[in-house]
Amino acid sequence: MKRLTILGSAIAVSSAALALEAPLKVEGDELGATLQYSMFQSSDSDDTSEDTKIVNLKAETTYQTKKGDWGQAYRLAAINSQNNGGGGVERYNASAKGMRFLQNSDYLFARLAAEKDIQSGYDYEIDLVGGYGRTLFDTERSTLVAEIGAGARYLKSGTPELEDELEPVATLGALFETQLLEQLSFSQELAATLGSEQQSYESISAFETKLSDSLSAKLSYEISIDQTDIGDETEQVSLIGVTYKR
Repeated sequence: MKRLTILGSAIAVSSAALALEAPLKVEGDELGATLQYSMFQSSDSDDTSEDTKIVNLKAETTYQTKKGDWGQAYRLAAINSQNNGGGGVERYNASAKGMRFLQNSDYLFARLAAEKDIQSGYDYEIDLVGGYGRTLFDTERSTLVAEIGAGARYLKSGTPELEDELEPVATLGALFETQLLEQLSFSQELAATLGSEQQSYESISAFETKLSDSLSAKLSYEISIDQTDIGDETEQVSLIGVTYKR
C-alpha cells in the first residue's frame, strides 16, 4: 500500500515537452520570464523500499515586439526532471517567430525552432513551419487565437542505431485567455505537430494571480503526448512558480 506526500503544492508524473508552441498574442514590446518547480514523493508504508522522489524544474524566457504590421517573438526554455528511482529528462529549446499582420485579426507567420533532448538518442531536432493565424475574438476580458501551418521536421541522429530523419509536418495551435477576476486570469494553450513518423500533442492549462504590476504567481498543468509506430508516450506535470513580465 502506498503513502503519498506532495511537496511544493504540485504533482509531477514526468515532464512536459518544449518543442510545441501555441499561438502568441503579440501587441507590443514585452519581456517575460517564468520559473516553475514541483516535487512528488511516494513511499511504501512498510518502509521496505526506498522512497521515490521526482523533482521538476522548468525555466522559460520570452521576448516579443510589434512594429507596424510586423511582429517578432523569441523563446528560450529548459526543463529538468530527476527521479531517484532512475531515469530523468533534460531538454533545451530555442525558437524564433516572425509575423506579418494582414488586418487587425489575420496574420501570416514563420517559425524556426531547435530542441536538444539529452535522453532522446538524437543530437538535435529542428522544425521550420509557416502558416496562417487569426484572432477569432478579442474582448475586454477574453481572447482566442488559432493557427494552422505546414513545414518540415529534421532529427539529427546521435547514435549508430538511429538514422537522420526528415519529414513533412502540419501544425495546429490555439490560445485562449480570460480574466476571471481583477487579479486572477486563466489560459489554455493547445498545440499539435502531425508528421508521417510522429504525431505530437500538448495542452497547458494555467492560472495566474498578480502579485505586483510585473510579478505573478503561476500554477499550471501540462500534458504532452507523442505517438509513433513503436508506441505512444504520455507525459504529465503540475508546476507552481512565478512569472515576470514588463
